[in-house]
Amino acid sequence: MNRKLMKTAGALAGVLISIHTPAEGVESATATALRTNQLKTQAKYIPQRKDDIAWENDRIAFRIYGPELAKTEPTGSGIDVWVKSTRELIIDKWYKGGDYHKDHGEGLDFYSVGPSRGCGGLGIWDGSTLYTSGHWASYEIRAGADFSIEYAPWTIQGGHQISEHRNITLEPGSNLNRLESVLKTDLPEFVVGIGIAKGSGGEIYQDAERGILAYWQKPHAEHGAVGCAVIVNPQDVKGFASDKLNHLILVQAKSGVPLIYRAGACWSKGLDFKTFDEWKNYLIEQAGVTGTKDLPVDFTRPDRPFMLVSPEELTAAKAKIKTQRWAAEGLKALCAQADEIVADPQFFPESEGGWSHKYVSPKSAKKLEFDPKSPRRHLDSSTGEYLTGKQYDDAWNVLSIHFTAKQQEVLAAAWTLTQDKRYAETMRTVFLDIAKKYKTYRLHDKSMVLLPPDQPIGTNALTGGYAA
Repeated sequence: MNRKLMKTAGALAGVLISIHTPAEGVESATATALRTNQLKTQAKYIPQRKDDIAWENDRIAFRIYGPELAKTEPTGSGIDVWVKSTRELIIDKWYKGGDYHKDHGEGLDFYSVGPSRGCGGLGIWDGSTLYTSGHWASYEIRAGADFSIEYAPWTIQGGHQISEHRNITLEPGSNLNRLESVLKTDLPEFVVGIGIAKGSGGEIYQDAERGILAYWQKPHAEHGAVGCAVIVNPQDVKGFASDKLNHLILVQAKSGVPLIYRAGACWSKGLDFKTFDEWKNYLIEQAGVTGTKDLPVDFTRPDRPFMLVSPEELTAAKAKIKTQRWAAEGLKALCAQADEIVADPQFFPESEGGWSHKYVSPKSAKKLEFDPKSPRRHLDSSTGEYLTGKQYDDAWNVLSIHFTAKQQEVLAAAWTLTQDKRYAETMRTVFLDIAKKYKTYRLHDKSMVLLPPDQPIGTNALTGGYAA
């Protein structure tokens, strides 16, 4: 199982074992979250293509342009779209081939950005002019399609300066990025315009009540149409506007306060949305359920043991799998993930853990690459060097425990929906191994000094916690 993707397994399992028949408007959130089962995302810095940063999931791909390109082309901080007709990841392949402006059966890049906002870029709006940043100044890529970028300060109305830190996340199975921008300036409040590039013709959809701006390009004779959209918190909407390059949705923002919104795209020749009506329905569902927030979490304990699912909800989930394509695809992907675990399950380490935040290279200050099969050699991927030592081994132990726990969540979800005994037997084997090893784990004190072996085992022992 891909170690970089295991962090989403818990959410995946939780979604699959809590499918229910909710109030009107909530069902689509469950459907959207279930599609995260695809577990296929990546983000990459592409220095050979003049500093592009590109990211994708199993549905769609995006990129932003870098400072090297600014030396030769008048682009900017707009977001480009690469459309796909495959569930496979294509960034590496397309960049290597270099011919991604032609469709070779998997999709292509025919979306035009230039100096516009592309598909969800932003600027500061003064009522007539949109003030936009240049290319990104620095970046940090985390696991999957999860990364952050910094934009150097730029000048807005009145000669004021403003800077931006932006986090971008693209979950598997979604057409929409989650963007969180922190804009800092000496103005306490201002209006942000989030844009979609204008095309020649096309259809526009504006829905202030739901916080949606959507656009469907005039279809290209050969390549079809790209649909783009922005979803914001309806309470922040100040209206809609446009300039020469962009359709805009306007929102109120404050300096230093995160502005969270979603923006994304689809393709009429892709696998999911063929018409503007289908695209709009998807956006309405997304806005109606989650807007710019995460799925709602109910922290009250239901009257059910262990698995947060009732017989009625399990019956409803199985019915959806039989009648809804997204549900069937989600279960198929989940079972594929569970099958990988059955073939090669991870077990708890032989000893207790230490501080996981020490799993960092002292040379590059980068987090080490966690490999579940390498407990004693730890890769600094930025230098190619393998590090060894107890502090790294202890940190690996903690990460291994978390990794194993996430695998059990996937198996539990797969077994709940399929009753495949292989999943239950694998869980049983792992839990029996945990029971055997747990009693050997020792506590440590707050200074990370291990306590004597005869010290009682405590609740934090399995991760190397300290005794209170």
